[in-house]
Amino acid sequence: MLLEFITNKIMISCLAAMLVSGILKILFKLKKTGKFDIYQFWQTGGMPSSHSAFVSALTVSVFFIDGIDTILYVTIVFALIVIWDAFGVRQEAGKQATIINRIVADLKLEKKLNIFKLKELVGHTTTQVQVGILIGASIAVLVHFFV
Repeated sequence: MLLEFITNKIMISCLAAMLVSGILKILFKLKKTGKFDIYQFWQTGGMPSSHSAFVSALTVSVFFIDGIDTILYVTIVFALIVIWDAFGVRQEAGKQATIINRIVADLKLEKKLNIFKLKELVGHTTTQVQVGILIGASIAVLVHFFV
């Protein structure tokens, strides 16, 4: 059972896409700030979108394994929901967090309300999502043709 799981091309593609995108997040952050931050691997937001990479690898892998079938359509819908969330909903939540943090700081309410600073970088730009999709799809193609 475990051997079947770790040798499954769909799982290999998805996990490789997450690994590559996570490592790239660390490297992009290192280049931007000069600081090595291993925790960037697990952070939401940033370049590239690991969520988009994961679901793109999943979708392309399902296509290679099952072709155009019902499961492919389900996977496409799932991928679109995840990508939309990564780009649209979470990006807006990040903008709202920035505004709320500024209001709380300006009014000096941190101690009075006993609240913590909200995470501001939770969503992705269009480019970050597109790069994630490209990474995931490319890795799935490589896995299915060369592994």
